[in-house]
Amino acid sequence: MIQFIGTASAESGIIQVTLNGKIIINNGGSAQVDLDPGKIYVVQWFVKGSPMSHYSLEITSPLEAKIQMTKILKDGHDYGGFRFTA
Repeated sequence: MIQFIGTASAESGIIQVTLNGKIIINNGGSAQVDLDPGKIYVVQWFVKGSPMSHYSLEITSPLEAKIQMTKILKDGHDYGGFRFTA
């Protein structure tokens, strides 16, 4: 079984992570979700917080979705996303 494993945190404010439109992390924390092999997935994140605060996102599995980043919220909000095949 393939699993999506991720964590997210925001220094000030909220961070929300979705997988195929379903919220899997809300206000920070971690998630483990079973994935279907060969299926296309879209992961997205939305962050709102104090200007110049930071947030972090780490996805450790599956390899096709692996990411580790920390960013500064220059104007108090940010978003991003990408798609991958499990």
